[in-house]
Amino acid sequence: MQKSRFLLGIIALAHVASASFAAPAAAADTSFEPPSSEAVADARQRAAQGLASSLQETVRAHGADAVVLQASLLMAALSAGALGPTQVSVIGPTPVAGPEFLRIIVDTGIIFDSDTTNAAGRSDVVWRDVATPALARLVSTDLKPAGVDLVIGYAMQSYQLNHTDKPDLDRHLQHGEARFSIPADALKQLVAGRLPIEELRSHADQPVDN
Repeated sequence: MQKSRFLLGIIALAHVASASFAAPAAAADTSFEPPSSEAVADARQRAAQGLASSLQETVRAHGADAVVLQASLLMAALSAGALGPTQVSVIGPTPVAGPEFLRIIVDTGIIFDSDTTNAAGRSDVVWRDVATPALARLVSTDLKPAGVDLVIGYAMQSYQLNHTDKPDLDRHLQHGEARFSIPADALKQLVAGRLPIEELRSHADQPVDN
């Protein structure tokens, strides 16, 4: 029941959020006529229905907890200080990870200072701020396949070249990622309370980090 309410909450939240994409911004031209309230409502409903259909397809193909993780990872990335575009894609099994792992790709929108961070430190941050909060939400392991191959992407930029302590979104961003392959047994132990979330990373293979 808790999972069902969570999934319904995701769909409801998406329905509300879709309003921001339904109505175009008013142009400087005074002849611009905003769309009618009926047109906005129709566009919002179509967007919500499309998202709901996509979520249902993900549930059918990869299990209900694939959608739970997808939503949790998105919320965690946004809460971690995303500055660029943020999205989470459930890919499915891939030859890279093997048939026993469900690949999920997270584009966090997080931008690191390349002058003051290294690969290991960036990997620590995305595991702590993105992966851990999302994985801690799991209350079951309805996943197909049962393991998770989590690829967490981020961007890097030299803040020094910006002459500030902040990223410049108009300048080139270099892509980086950290990958964590978490076996099914470790996830089951986590959900059962036999493996603390603080120890989960030690059970995850981390073959890619740059």
